[in-house]
Amino acid sequence: MTVTTLLIRINLIEVFHERIDRGYFFYSEMYYFAKQCIQENSEIVSALRKRFSYVLVDEMQDTQKFQDDLINELFLCDDVMLQRLGDPDQAIFDNMGGESPNETFNGNSALVPLKSTHRFPADIAAKISGLSVTGIGELQSFKEAPHDTPHTIFLYTARFIYLDSQFATQDYWEGLERAFREHGMSYWCAIAGLRVRGGVCLKSQF
Repeated sequence: MTVTTLLIRINLIEVFHERIDRGYFFYSEMYYFAKQCIQENSEIVSALRKRFSYVLVDEMQDTQKFQDDLINELFLCDDVMLQRLGDPDQAIFDNMGGESPNETFNGNSALVPLKSTHRFPADIAAKISGLSVTGIGELQSFKEAPHDTPHTIFLYTARFIYLDSQFATQDYWEGLERAFREHGMSYWCAIAGLRVRGGVCLKSQF
């Protein structure tokens, strides 16, 4: 190790301690310090269990393994009523950042499904019942839709929208090109390359 490398490491350690002393933490560090705290102070666990005898974890599907492990270490015991709620079909953080997903919920085949909803009427429930990858089964709706009222679908972050009748028309291609030019840099570079070649590309290279 060179003197320069050593000085850099020492400086980083000093910056780290200064940041901690000033109360600035990274997200993952909060879990590390919490883990260290309960390992070094066993009475903390007893105090937390006495203070929180009922624990409800919502959106459990987005809890990662290290978070799940901490919850279990603190509250998975006879003294606490621990209830988890969530929808594994909507999990969005599995393996994000290299972190493993939770093991007690998303892959748990013994979960009790809640098949009733007040969010949408029966006709929508019938259409989406088969979309569950976890096999939740048929959904039951308790909401009545007003008669003769079409469903409204809100499109957001959509870069390119067209009607079926517009497909492959001049308006379609101009709209697609405009969307690529304004929002898709890599696609637009590919289109620019095609233009340089006169708009011709071998199928094997497409």
